[in-house]
Amino acid sequence: MNDRIRAMFALNRPIQSGFIAAIGALITIVILLTNNPGWAVIVASLILPAIAIVELSRRDVFEEEPKWGAPAALGWGIVVGVVAGILAAAISAEWWVSGATLHVGAGGFGGKTADLAGRPGFGVLLLNGIVIPALAIAFTTLGPFALRRYPVFRNEVMDGVTLGVAAGCGLATGMTVVFVWPIIGGASSNGDTVADWTALLTGTLVTRPIIYGLAAGFVCTGIWHSSISKKSIDLTLPAAIGVGGAIIFSFGDLLIQPSGTRLELLWHGVVAVALVAAARILLTRIVNQDRATQAIISNRVVCPNCGASTPVGVFCALCGATLTSPMSTPVSEPIAEAQEPVADSIKQAQEAEDDSVIELPPPTSAG
Repeated sequence: MNDRIRAMFALNRPIQSGFIAAIGALITIVILLTNNPGWAVIVASLILPAIAIVELSRRDVFEEEPKWGAPAALGWGIVVGVVAGILAAAISAEWWVSGATLHVGAGGFGGKTADLAGRPGFGVLLLNGIVIPALAIAFTTLGPFALRRYPVFRNEVMDGVTLGVAAGCGLATGMTVVFVWPIIGGASSNGDTVADWTALLTGTLVTRPIIYGLAAGFVCTGIWHSSISKKSIDLTLPAAIGVGGAIIFSFGDLLIQPSGTRLELLWHGVVAVALVAAARILLTRIVNQDRATQAIISNRVVCPNCGASTPVGVFCALCGATLTSPMSTPVSEPIAEAQEPVADSIKQAQEAEDDSVIELPPPTSAG
């Protein structure tokens, strides 16, 4: 029995997303049972960021980065989110929505109070819709950028993607903290319909982390990519998508809030789907580039189970799955394309070994 337990730990199996979701949901339910809905929302808002960090970390090519990197970026994003949320909430309460239970300026979903207040004025649209979102994304990416001082965080573009998404999700969580703080302070959360609360929780826990995480991730992707490729287009295009996406989302959210929480959630979904579609295209290109670069400098193959680059051998160094054959392992199309340079490098190494063999003449008998 002891040998089996040691073997399980020796495989070094990665944490599964379902496990993270289950633990997060269990903790959230326990907090709800203690009658602390505000803290439950804050804890639940960390589930999706944790899943995103784990899933993106598995796509690193060169090596496994230090465990503290992504949590540090997440923490920095939370700090920026709290500051941005306080400023946005104060502006909204002063010039637009007043009397709301929650700090609407920090998290949206004004519901009935936004409907009574009507459309926001020019100052609110300018500051909360353009200035604060742009500055929030810019300051959020400073945390991941500061980690570039360590070489281990800058040798592949996926490092920037992971750190940027972690920081952006932290930004969403920090603004959520400000959003639900009145409930933590003892304010009553009654008065809205079930539909309103369903839309509010879906936007707070799902769509906002996706939007802000991808927005900051795009900017960091541009920084990391341009530093490797030395092309300005690799910086300007992703950065424009990230900052522009955050501004379009925030500006549109302010205009739609008086129309109801369900229409506001629909707007969240539209922006999130657009950013996810752009991210999928960019992520495939980045992963293939990183794998092709790694294939040039070392003989590695792509694991058919977890999709990570691993040294040639019998088992994957990351998940422990069996590597049947470096050239015949069934993988998806993007990974198959990335395997071609790996196969070429292995073939060249074998040919070099064959050429280095010196054939000796057969021995002759003496005399």
